[in-house]
Amino acid sequence: MQKIAVVTGGSRGIGFGIASQLAEDGFHVVIMAVSPREKHKEHLLLLENYPSGYTYIQGSIASREDRIRCISQVIREYGRIDTDKYKGDNVSFPAGG
Repeated sequence: MQKIAVVTGGSRGIGFGIASQLAEDGFHVVIMAVSPREKHKEHLLLLENYPSGYTYIQGSIASREDRIRCISQVIREYGRIDTDKYKGDNVSFPAGG
């Protein structure tokens, strides 16, 4: 069974590095980022090289509504979250607020 990872801020910088490594390790990566997907098209094309795939969700980790929407979408589509990375910090994805 493929593992699911949520990476906030995963569209660029350290977050993208983490997302790339997780994809290389076989995780399906769910990226949550504030900017529209089109802004990060070049980075996201690199993730398409991995068979594990990725999902892009536009939203802000600062918004409780966006966090709930992100987690709800991931659970609805994949049934679980195996790991989460908040901009590379060692903290859990704060679903509740």
